Amino acid sequence: MAIEGFSNALYYELKPFGIKVRLVQPGSTKTNAAMQHECPGEAQIQDYNATCKKVARLISHRYESETPTAPEEVAKVIYQAAVSDSPRYRYVSGRDAKMFNLMSRLFPEHTLKNLAGRMTGLDKPLEQQVV
Repeated sequence: MAIEGFSNALYYELKPFGIKVRLVQPGSTKTNAAMQHECPGEAQIQDYNATCKKVARLISHRYESETPTAPEEVAKVIYQAAVSDSPRYRYVSGRDAKMFNLMSRLFPEHTLKNLAGRMTGLDKPLEQQVV
């Protein structure tokens, strides 16, 4: 979301100069980095370790139960965004990213946040989370 906000700001700031800004939203992508099953290291804030491990397990489960997009498919979308003469701003790659993009158009932000929190189990205070 931070990159989306930054890209939106750049879009309007650079438009008067004829510079086009495109936002590419890749979903889950099958890469070596994404396939790691553990946190990349101990969190600098010890209280964050449990959350980090939980998120790593969620991501691992997601890659085992779903088929992430091949990097080549994401590259095609990036290339399309880079060379297109279309005024289109947003380019989405991957089934999960397309689904999220659709849901974000249909549901209010608080509903999406509540749903994401329940799906990940990160909607409860840390002491109530199952690690």
